[in-house]
Amino acid sequence: WIQGGAGNPVYDLAVAAGIGAFVQDFDDIITINNGAVVDDSTMNWAAFDEAYICMQRFAETAFVENRTEDLQEISLRAQLQACNWFPLGFPTDNLDKVIEWYSIDYETSLIAESSSLFGSFPQYTYIFYEDVDYLVTDQTTGFNGIVDYMINTLISKQPYYNVRVTNIDTQNSNGAVVSMQNGQTACTPITAKRVISTLSVGVLDTVTDLFTPPFPSDKKAAMNKVYEMGLYYKFFFEFTRES
Repeated sequence: WIQGGAGNPVYDLAVAAGIGAFVQDFDDIITINNGAVVDDSTMNWAAFDEAYICMQRFAETAFVENRTEDLQEISLRAQLQACNWFPLGFPTDNLDKVIEWYSIDYETSLIAESSSLFGSFPQYTYIFYEDVDYLVTDQTTGFNGIVDYMINTLISKQPYYNVRVTNIDTQNSNGAVVSMQNGQTACTPITAKRVISTLSVGVLDTVTDLFTPPFPSDKKAAMNKVYEMGLYYKFFFEFTRES
């Protein structure tokens, strides 16, 4: 998915690269229970949506008032309960579980009690950019088309392939020095004014010798506050098209 439309640099690159995608309609779903299609109007979507909006507003207000650092970390489960979604427990009905799975587990890859409230909200993507998601359906290049477009049109130097970054030294007077290795062979270091890291917080939290100097204690403490990094598994289904 490309999350966030107009104004999102990734979306703009996908458009420029001609990547095939379409708007994802997350409301167009069918729920089946015991072999029968369930009428959405008989499910507790309205009650959950009210609790979800309540949870979202609480987090956004805390952020605007700069209180997120002062408040103890809160799980999505705790705040959902505070917003009257099963305030004394957990969903037990299968249809209520489906609502919560689709809205929480599916989005975060974690159950509500393992997901951080302030790690989930505010959702800056939909604040700064168009509130829409695009599902990439390009069968030719997929997301790789964005990388190819950037290499061919935006980058003046040949990119490095099959190398591993071994150290990023920011103590050099000329800028940051990036050391790399190709297999067992060291590559010529690169010096740059700025280095952009795309490593996730979960990876950064496990890295001990990549950065020189190491992260200061306040940065490490912030990374350690992250609840847990969830995992996604991707399944592909191929259907025979009948004429």
